[in-house]
Amino acid sequence: MQESEKQYYSPDGFTRAFKFYGEPVNVRQQQDTYEFLNTLFDDLERSLSPGNLLKETIGGVIGNEIKSTEEEFPQVVEREENFFAISVEVKNKKTLQEALDLFVKPDFLEGDNKYHSEKYDRKIDA
Repeated sequence: MQESEKQYYSPDGFTRAFKFYGEPVNVRQQQDTYEFLNTLFDDLERSLSPGNLLKETIGGVIGNEIKSTEEEFPQVVEREENFFAISVEVKNKKTLQEALDLFVKPDFLEGDNKYHSEKYDRKIDA
């Protein structure tokens, strides 16, 4: 808008054309911006040829690792996940680095939240 002669932009055309999970965007309902952005990029990616333009230019891959903390049940499960954006908690953080550090901090799966290992067919600490 900074370089435009217009004082505002009406998104009416966009909201009629874009479908959020197959439904028109309800402008009177609050949407999760992270989910909306990923849905928008996924839809754009499907409509573009050759098909991976957004993933190759602005997307990324994040690796998730689940590692057993029980010596008697050693296991490491790795999974990669494509992303267009990551959601980091910025509330009460002084810098983006602090938010990113929290994003990659390990979570411990223990107690009621143990990891179900298919390898051992039981729940284990991880």
